[in-house]
Parts: sequence; structure tokens; C-alpha cells
Amino acid sequence: MRSGEVFLTGATGFLGSFLLRELLTSTTAGVHCLVRTTNRQVGLLRLRQALSRYGLWQESFARRIHVVPGDLGRPRFGLDAPIFRTLAYTVDAVFHAGDHLNFVEPYLSHRATNVGGTADVLRLAATGVPKPVHHVSSIRVFGPSGFFGGPSRVHENDDLDDYLQYLSFDLGYAASKWVAEAMMWEAARAGLPVTVYRPGFLAGHNRSGAGNPRTSSAAWSAGRSRSGHSPTSRASAWSSCRWITSAGRSCISPDRPITKIAPTTWCRPTRGCPST
Repeated sequence: MRSGEVFLTGATGFLGSFLLRELLTSTTAGVHCLVRTTNRQVGLLRLRQALSRYGLWQESFARRIHVVPGDLGRPRFGLDAPIFRTLAYTVDAVFHAGDHLNFVEPYLSHRATNVGGTADVLRLAATGVPKPVHHVSSIRVFGPSGFFGGPSRVHENDDLDDYLQYLSFDLGYAASKWVAEAMMWEAARAGLPVTVYRPGFLAGHNRSGAGNPRTSSAAWSAGRSRSGHSPTSRASAWSSCRWITSAGRSCISPDRPITKIAPTTWCRPTRGCPST
């Protein structure tokens, strides 16, 4: 997609910062970024700081960034209905990378942002001309199945319902991502173009080395380096942030028009975790 308008959530996060840069450097699209603020200038400053943290910011980016002050955890992102509708008629594609993650809080604490926010992302995409949705999910939707008698290896087209029973052993975050992804596939069943990305543990950029020092994975790596010891555990699925953002960008490249994305429709109706 050389031109057009994109709506992006999670742009101030680690993966979202790289995704924003990928969209700005690989396309000519204007990018409407939902930022948790009430002031556009403050929102732009937060985006500049986020990208600068990883050595990504270029001053030319500011001309193509449109800050949408709001909150992913509030109905319609905290926007008035007319503004939400105008935004829906303005953008041509949606990238949903925003979420809430807390290692202690239960599912209900994640529901407003991760489930309610996803519902509004789908509502935005379905308003007016249906728009392709690129949803950043997580490999955690499969839960710790391999540790509790379930599959130790998961596959792209596995049915999410088969893994619901294992989520009771995982974080509330994992359950919220399961529900959010299930909603995406239900939207795909209804005809909305949906692409889902399931990163494992996010590693830094495989070329620049820029990474997120605030993750548990970074803390584990630092501990191993300082102690000279490493726990004997099963291998984890690591994904360079560049692989994820490049995949997202390629899905809207001129060689693959966004109107031709064929959704995979294999998930049955959501059950087990309340969405409201």
C-alpha cells in the first residue's frame, strides 16, 4: 500500500514502535496512532520518545503521523461517536498491536483493554467499507498445554477451543488474548479480512540489537549473564520484532493488495471466558 490511511494501536509499545516505523518507511500511508492522552501534542511527544528509545525516530515521520487521543480500554476508545465514525471512514487498514499486560492481575483486569478494545477495533474496521485488520495476538493463546498433558507442539491452524482448558494454569493476560483472537476469527467468519500474528517471546531487532529491557525475558537474560548459570528448561519460541513488523508490512504491499487478503476461518464461537 503506497498511499492511504492506517489506524494503529499500541504505537508507544516496543513492537508497536517498530511497526510504526515499518509503516512510515515502507509505505506512504498516513498513520493514525491511538495514544493514551487527551492532547495531540503530548501524544506526538510520547511517540517521538518511544521511537527514539530504540533509535527509530526520524523528524520526517511527524508529517505523516496523526495522533488520536484516546484510551483502548474505554468504549469507542473514549472517542465521541461522530469522531469514531469519521475515523472509521478515513482509514483503509487497521493494525491492532495494543494491549494490557500484567503478570499478577486476573483476566477481568485485562478484559476492558484486551477484549473490549479488540471489539472496538473490529467495530471500527466493519464501519463503512470493511477494512483489513492485522491483529497482534500471542503464542500464549495456546496456554502451557505441553506441561499439563496436552500438545507440546502447536500448529498454525490448531483450533483455539482445544487449548481453552489449559488457560486456567496461565496468566489472566493469556485468557484475554485467547478471547480477543477468537473474536477476530469470528469476524473473519462474517467476512472481515483478518490476519493474525502470534509472536512468541519478543527478542530485539536482529540487525540493530535494539530490545526492550522492561520484559521478564530481558531480566532472565541479565540474570543468566551475571550469574553465569542458566536453568534447564524447554526451549522458548523467540521472535525478532523485525520479523513481525516485516510480515505486517508485506501484507499491505503493492504486490499483495489489502483487498485480496484471504482470512482463515476455523474457529468456533467463543466460549469459556466472558467478553462483557
